[in-house]
Amino acid sequence: MRYLLALLAFVHLSAFAANETPEAAAEAFYRWVLSYKGGGLPSSDQRKQLHRLMTPEFVQLLTDASATEARCVAGLPPDMKGDIWEGNPFVSNYEGATEAWYGESRAEGRQVIIDVNLLEVDEKRPKGDKLRTYTWHDSVKLRKEKRDGWS
Repeated sequence: MRYLLALLAFVHLSAFAANETPEAAAEAFYRWVLSYKGGGLPSSDQRKQLHRLMTPEFVQLLTDASATEARCVAGLPPDMKGDIWEGNPFVSNYEGATEAWYGESRAEGRQVIIDVNLLEVDEKRPKGDKLRTYTWHDSVKLRKEKRDGWS
């Protein structure tokens, strides 16, 4: 399910009004993602920040998911309480990402696909440890939205 949410986040990205290009929309999204510390679903305050980056429909899905999680947790015994959704929902790595850089962008019909390279550094591990860094690649699909630009 975490991967589904990450995929939906990419598909439903919405640009700041100032982001006139798909690249600018992707960069704005990843600036927010790289600042997102911790795991689980975003808080109410964080969802307010996402209104600048994502469509209202996607932010509503996050709100609904948070409400569902709260109802499920409320029904658990006290020794089992905690977040149901764990990990970072915005990138395809549990821990999240610490850096992002962009590769090629290509048009496919009404969409633009941007290759994104991501890196996570585990500062708890010593330099030189083979498990200190993890890199992976994602693709962001954006389309021109009538109301807000690229999404």
